[in-house]
Amino acid sequence: MKNVFLLTVIALIMLSGCKKNDDSLNQPPMVQFINPLATFAITVVSIEDTLNIIALAKDNDGEVNNVQFYLNGTLLAKDKEAPWSQNILFKEEGDYVLGLTATDNNMETSDTVLNHLRVVDFNKADIDITIYPRYHKKENDPVTIIANSFSSLGKILNTKIYINDTIVAMDTVSYLEYILESASTGSYEVYAEVEDETGKLTKSRTESFFVDKNKPPQIEFSLNNSNNPIPGSTVYASAIVSDSDGEIDSVKLFLNDSLVKTTYSEYWISFSLLMTKSGDYKLNAIAWDNDGDSVVSEDLFFSVQEGLLPNGLITNIIPSTNDKEFFALNKENKKLMLLYPFEESERKIDLPYSLPIDMDYSPAEEKLFIVYENYGVVSIWDRNTEEFTTKSFSSTADAISVVADVIHRRIYVETDKGFFILNMDDGNVLNTDVTLEFDNYVIDPNKQLMFTAEYKYSLVVKKYSLINDNFDLQQTREDLGYVNSGMVLNEQKAYFLAISTTGNDGNGTHYAFKTDNIYELYGQFSNIDYPKSPAFTRDGETLILVDDFKDILYMLNTESFQVDRTIDIIDGSNALVAINNSKTKAVIFSHSTYNVDYKLLYYRLD
Repeated sequence: MKNVFLLTVIALIMLSGCKKNDDSLNQPPMVQFINPLATFAITVVSIEDTLNIIALAKDNDGEVNNVQFYLNGTLLAKDKEAPWSQNILFKEEGDYVLGLTATDNNMETSDTVLNHLRVVDFNKADIDITIYPRYHKKENDPVTIIANSFSSLGKILNTKIYINDTIVAMDTVSYLEYILESASTGSYEVYAEVEDETGKLTKSRTESFFVDKNKPPQIEFSLNNSNNPIPGSTVYASAIVSDSDGEIDSVKLFLNDSLVKTTYSEYWISFSLLMTKSGDYKLNAIAWDNDGDSVVSEDLFFSVQEGLLPNGLITNIIPSTNDKEFFALNKENKKLMLLYPFEESERKIDLPYSLPIDMDYSPAEEKLFIVYENYGVVSIWDRNTEEFTTKSFSSTADAISVVADVIHRRIYVETDKGFFILNMDDGNVLNTDVTLEFDNYVIDPNKQLMFTAEYKYSLVVKKYSLINDNFDLQQTREDLGYVNSGMVLNEQKAYFLAISTTGNDGNGTHYAFKTDNIYELYGQFSNIDYPKSPAFTRDGETLILVDDFKDILYMLNTESFQVDRTIDIIDGSNALVAINNSKTKAVIFSHSTYNVDYKLLYYRLD
């Protein structure tokens, strides 16, 4: 058998020193490995090979008597002559430790650093196992075990796969695969053995795994909307899904238990839903994993307020004689809007001019009178024929507001250049450029009276006669109130209401002046803070006010001015309010002063 030397020593020089006097202290000898060198690395030796171990030993004050060779702590041999060496034939694989001890002529000894060896059989067949899936082995799923062997001599006699020490597969091939079908829950130990043509057996490492029941996925579901949605709004939701022992197959979104969206194999999902109808809604999601298990999210509830999102600024809303219909002017989009809040639908009619600013409605004739910001014309729209006619009154004036008097066949138009009075039938201008000082005004067509209010140290109220198409001042009163923030006429009760506030705190007393004599009060009240947008129902029995600070709609009795009802509204900013004849539905348009967040909101009053 061939000897293998990792390091060959050609010459070994033994140094010997002079002896010291008898009365001096003896120094121990020194010993170290020359072959194999003692390092931190492990020396690998092939099985059936002979390793020649060589040591270097010396004694500075005497002579080395012998060197002892140890294997795994057991004395292997003792060499009494230099060069100090010993041959070892390794018959078995494994890890070994070499040691050296030197003894001098005074029987003093010393040891060297231990030397580590690993003996391997390079000619023996090798085998390894692989198990799939590597992670998350689940009940009733197949588990694949692969034994892959190799022999340097070129032939495999037998390959075996063991599960829990039981042979489950055996063949005379180097590549052996076994599938454990429908694995049951529990712990498993797997290893393989290979036999080469020399009869040597090699065992693979042992792999342990656990088959567990499938764990369902997990889901976190949330709504991301900060504002109350209305029809035309988009509702946003998001889901975070995960599966600890597999993959997400799909996630489905349900609205009121109806499937609306499906996504596949995503872990963070964003949903958006365009809401077209008001009502109460339930939103949830179901996630499925790749094993068919599912989890249902918590239910999320939200309400969609009746209404719609108009694309543009609305400047006026008026109820029609049809109890289910309202008219609205869309200034930015040059549209007359017919609103149907009971159905949550709308119609849009193109206007003949842009920038509509105000309108008035005649229930008797079912006609709308519309004026425009940059035009000196009045458009008259017939509800029955849906046709427009036009009355022109100025080429330079810009309209601000309009009042129609179908009894006396007059149209009153407020402009930046004063008031114009038109004949309703032929369109002739009967009076023009009448300049008056006021903050707000109302016209009583039945009595041909006009009332104005302005603030000059106190609330100044004036009464004008419109008979003969003139503005004849009849009465002035200036002993009540503060800043005027709105006026509204109650024809049935024969009074007009002037809303007055003290400014920052929103408080103030609000006065109802009789139309026959403004020095007589019909009543007064101060129980509403920050009142805006005053309006009466068509029967004159209910007063409507909006508190845009608290976002509350008030409905008051028009005799006692006591609050009959309050309604919390979503947004009262710059509100326009209209209520149908049967008082079952309110339409409110609101928008922020600083943005274009327009909302048309519908509220049930019955």
